[in-house]
Amino acid sequence: MDSDKRTRVAKKAGRREQELRSKELMRDFLLGYRDWMEIALRREKLTLPQLRMLNAVAESGGQSAASIARTCQVTPQTLQAMLQRAVREKWIVRRHSEQNQRILAALLTPQGKAILARGKALSDELSALIWKGTNAARLRECNEVLELGVESLRAAVEEQSKTAPRGFRSK
Repeated sequence: MDSDKRTRVAKKAGRREQELRSKELMRDFLLGYRDWMEIALRREKLTLPQLRMLNAVAESGGQSAASIARTCQVTPQTLQAMLQRAVREKWIVRRHSEQNQRILAALLTPQGKAILARGKALSDELSALIWKGTNAARLRECNEVLELGVESLRAAVEEQSKTAPRGFRSK
């Protein structure tokens, strides 16, 4: 094997190792983030899926429960149980949608908005802890790399959805 080919093979192996390391770090990052948030939310007697649901309700603009379930990545049945508790706890109210009277829209109450604000404050606190000691230039660099990865991932998801069996397409 000539020297140029050995160099290319070594670089390719080095890149593959870095890709695997990045995958492991992203997994560890996401799991650690989730664990920290779940522990912090226990003080609020709230779970991370419930916080996601409150956020989805706040951003939904009166969408259907099925749409919110997709956003929260839970089944419609699971979301219904979550919404029932949220109504019981007075975090949300349910009303018929203005666009479609058959759809029950969920809206945050002042209490639900306060809980969502505390959840977002916890997320901000965690972000500050994670990036403490990292300067803005390094964060910008990190964000640029992550943005490239997100773009590639979106394109790959789009391509996968074109070839997926009909019953399995997302959204």
